[in-house]
Amino acid sequence: SGEEKSARWLGRIGIVALLFGVAFFLKYAFDNDWISETARVIMGILAGLGMVGIGHFLRERYGSYADLWLGGGIGVLYLSIYASFAFYALVPQGAAFFLMALVTALSLVLAVSGGTINIAALGVFGGFLTPILLSTGVDNFVGLSLYMIILNLGVLGVAWFKKWTKLNYLAFIGTVMLFSGWMSSFYKPEKLGITFFFLTVFFLIFLATSIIHHFSRKEVSVAWDQILLLLNAAGYFGVCYGILKPDYDAFLGFFAL
Repeated sequence: SGEEKSARWLGRIGIVALLFGVAFFLKYAFDNDWISETARVIMGILAGLGMVGIGHFLRERYGSYADLWLGGGIGVLYLSIYASFAFYALVPQGAAFFLMALVTALSLVLAVSGGTINIAALGVFGGFLTPILLSTGVDNFVGLSLYMIILNLGVLGVAWFKKWTKLNYLAFIGTVMLFSGWMSSFYKPEKLGITFFFLTVFFLIFLATSIIHHFSRKEVSVAWDQILLLLNAAGYFGVCYGILKPDYDAFLGFFAL
């Protein structure tokens, strides 16, 4: 109804106004050195957790309004952890990675429990943005690949409960972008074996993600499911063909089969 739409918009405006008000106050406090760097990060984390708690408490009665609190809380948590590493050097890179992965896991759990894809999308987007934000320019392919595998397994777990095709595409695009970025900067022929291995793992994960809900929920496949299957297979074959051809040209016919 018109009244419900107006209430949702007023809620959104209220959340944005609250965030801007808090941001301006904190900026003024930071500029005048009222609050130490450690206190800033702690305040950010507490604020994020508080917003998530409020959103979860309001969920049963105010679904859309509660999601604004949840999304804002997830965003504040990501930014606070990033600031603790990049701006203030309060935590090492590994700890920042772990904490951001926890935030991503939290967002996926909240999304599945509340049936809200927007929260899951925010968490997955932040999860794939994390390696870019925390990059030190050093090649750590195994660590990056394991991180993406964990992230994609989380999306696979969501696919068991929810048929959120858009979330599957978001994870696929994020994986392609991170993997392509690594290959353009660090790939060398001597890394063929480990690269082929992780490419195969990603292919199998997205294969499972594309079809798992047909088995778990007995749902009929749609065109977007089939397109993801095609993109996954074509991308896997295309990249593997390129890295295998120089040394394993005779193997490519069997590989295509």
